[in-house]
Amino acid sequence: MLLLVCIAISCSVQASSALVVAASDSPETSKTRADYICDGVADQIEIQRALNALGTRGGTVSLTEGTFHLSGDLNIPSNVIFEGQGPDATWLEWSSGRVKCEWKENIILRDFKTTGTGSIYLLNCNHVKVHNITATVDDSLDGGAFYLYVGYSVMEDIEFVNCKAIDCGRHGWQNDGEGSPKTIRDVRYIDCEAINCGRYSRFAHYGQWTCGFVLAENADIEDIEVVRCYAEGSFESGFHFEAAPSKKRIVLRDCVSKSNGQKPDDYYNPDTRTYGCMFGAGFWLHGDVTLINCTAEGNRKCGYAVWYPSSYTNLYNCVDTGSEIGYLLDWTDNVYLENCISIDATKYGVWVMDSGQITTKGLAIVTPKGDGSANNIFGSSWYPVRESSFDIDTYGGEGTAVSCSGGQNIQFSGTVRSNAARPVTVSGSVDTSRLSVRPYSGEQPMPVTPTPTPTPSRKPDLVVTDIAWDPVDPVSGDLVTFQATVTNQGNAPTPGGVSHRVCFTVGDGTTGSSVWSDGHTTSIAPGASVTLTANAGPAGATWKAVAGTHTVTAHVDDVDRIAESDEDNNTLRKEIVVRSQPVPIRGDVNGDGSVDWADVTMVADMVQGNVAPSSAADLNEDGTVDWEDVALLFDFFFGRIPSL
Repeated sequence: MLLLVCIAISCSVQASSALVVAASDSPETSKTRADYICDGVADQIEIQRALNALGTRGGTVSLTEGTFHLSGDLNIPSNVIFEGQGPDATWLEWSSGRVKCEWKENIILRDFKTTGTGSIYLLNCNHVKVHNITATVDDSLDGGAFYLYVGYSVMEDIEFVNCKAIDCGRHGWQNDGEGSPKTIRDVRYIDCEAINCGRYSRFAHYGQWTCGFVLAENADIEDIEVVRCYAEGSFESGFHFEAAPSKKRIVLRDCVSKSNGQKPDDYYNPDTRTYGCMFGAGFWLHGDVTLINCTAEGNRKCGYAVWYPSSYTNLYNCVDTGSEIGYLLDWTDNVYLENCISIDATKYGVWVMDSGQITTKGLAIVTPKGDGSANNIFGSSWYPVRESSFDIDTYGGEGTAVSCSGGQNIQFSGTVRSNAARPVTVSGSVDTSRLSVRPYSGEQPMPVTPTPTPTPSRKPDLVVTDIAWDPVDPVSGDLVTFQATVTNQGNAPTPGGVSHRVCFTVGDGTTGSSVWSDGHTTSIAPGASVTLTANAGPAGATWKAVAGTHTVTAHVDDVDRIAESDEDNNTLRKEIVVRSQPVPIRGDVNGDGSVDWADVTMVADMVQGNVAPSSAADLNEDGTVDWEDVALLFDFFFGRIPSL
């Protein structure tokens, strides 16, 4: 009997594809509905059992609210949603191990907080979404709190939305790899934050270079989009690109990088035998990278740095305020700046050395402090600038506003507003005929006009991304429970305290009443998803299955309680096939699909009172189960009569 029970449980797990795991400190209401309950010690064991029980078809493992104590890796299979109830509700606390997705695809990780050793590690994975996760991980491992690694492969379609790396002892994000190919492509970072990465602790080896977003370490990257992301307080750079990897079609839009380069000036870097920050930038750039409407503020070394040859980097409508250098271009070429501005640089507004094919258009430089003699440097005799055009407007500052020594075919245009004794000093092949000079009287440039790509008004946008039901293979007469996965694909959270209702309708309603889910009232963050189960209806919370093929429609916010950016995308339809009840076989008393000796012995047990009689055993239909019924079944079994 125990074996039969275990088999039945296994089959139901495979069929439901949705499992709940409760923490040791979860509320009793959560434990009551849980399939697995953790004991607070090595909780990865129970969670991994739930993940493994989903099988190859996959499904959802949902962690309840509470704290899970883990001491080993969690290995996420393909085709799985692994979710909590939000970073403020579900906490994964690791003494060792991490979340590992290796050579897998079609994974969603969302809605939890992870601390200790527990980084999010993706190796050679495709089609992964990481939403609404907060990581505060320690310095025990290398890589990033969110770590992408590709080896001898191509890794693609990865998405981070509303994720945070806060006070981590390693990079916030890192893209790394080895071999050939080693390409990471089609990655989206949306509304993510890296705060104080490496500031308070760092991994022992090379931790001195810890940054917020390391978008290119050793892996080649393509088609990367970084939107409204924020870096602050990193030990070195906020957003960082190493020079060696290939970088193609990278766009950062509306990103902010503040107060990075927290490394002390007397900090010794053993591998370079130097002291203090080497990068210390808001944005340390190289390659086919485009920045649009980005902001840098108060960074230790520079707001924006472009370095190394063959860069082909573009900046549009970017602003730096209060960094040591606003725009640093060093040993690079093919860089374009348009409508950018440097304000109150603590040394140089612009510093260019040993570079060529640099073009600026409408570059405004406001009151840089300078080094005592100059406040903007455009090359030196030892490290000249070549084949470049600088359209600039300068406003005050201490010392020479344009210092260009040994220039090689350089053109300046615009207006220098300066009260310095020598506002412009140039040598070499430098054309300043289109550069006007006038005294500075305190005027300011016009504010930077954003690139005309308006950000939509901030509203939630609820969509139904999946419909499921239990049982998954219903037959006529079954009571079916519907579930819908609802995602907020907008740019603002839904309001808390409001019912996020989903109504389920089958066909045109003639096969049964609608049912709905109206119990979820917690705010859904942008990019986050919840699974809602029908809990009410005119005739109860379930639908009585009717044989045939029907269309199930799930309609989220069907009564318009929530204002959305798009009110016309709230429904999803999916077909459900209901099988007819099988016609019972006369004489198959035990229901196993055949008439055999087991049925004969069962009817005999009924006659002797060992088993309660059933109407199916009354074969002669005289209203009682007796030895005549046994004799009929006996004769049929041995072929003495053709039918019952």
